[in-house]
Amino acid sequence: MAPPTPSRSFITLRWRGEAPVRRVLWRDMLGAGTLLNLFTTLAALALMARDASTATVALVHFSPLPINLLLFAAVQRCQDRGRVHLLLAGVWLVAVTVA
Repeated sequence: MAPPTPSRSFITLRWRGEAPVRRVLWRDMLGAGTLLNLFTTLAALALMARDASTATVALVHFSPLPINLLLFAAVQRCQDRGRVHLLLAGVWLVAVTVA
């Protein structure tokens, strides 16, 4: 696979469903996405411990929601996806949004 060009960026490849489902699901979503969500949750908890406003804590906690939704949509758009991929992506999205 050729290296991404400006027209074939990370977001573009995933939005068009051109990235392989294994990469999107396992590396992007379950790997990097989970780490990002853990980091922001820990940051929100640290802010809460320092008596930050509820709005600030919520903003930090939900800040990865746009990328979470992009990754979920990317799994749905992958041409080689199956039912298990969709189920796992849906469970992951709910888990990282609620937790």
